Amino acid sequence: MGGTRRRVAGAALFGALVFLFSGCVSAPVQEMSNARQAVVAATDAGAERHAAGVLAQARAYLRSAEANLKRHDYREARRDAVVAREKAVAELKAAQAARDLPTSGP
Repeated sequence: MGGTRRRVAGAALFGALVFLFSGCVSAPVQEMSNARQAVVAATDAGAERHAAGVLAQARAYLRSAEANLKRHDYREARRDAVVAREKAVAELKAAQAARDLPTSGP
């Protein structure tokens, strides 16, 4: 009887852990939205004129995140979306700073 109880308890513990961890890996809806908005904002601010390469990297990470999302690889999708947002936000700030620089006049 003791062995049966241990197996049942072990199975219950395993089931609880699977349930707990399956909830931790959900679709990164907010991260994807943040990344998309950051890329659009950087583009609208003219980041392509200042550092097109970094903005292209942000777009590539966003495309990778979207592909991972379609494959239900939420962990990788979240990681790529966060990187995309970080790169886009950095370029947005750089574009805004460049726009705010005083121009040399006569």
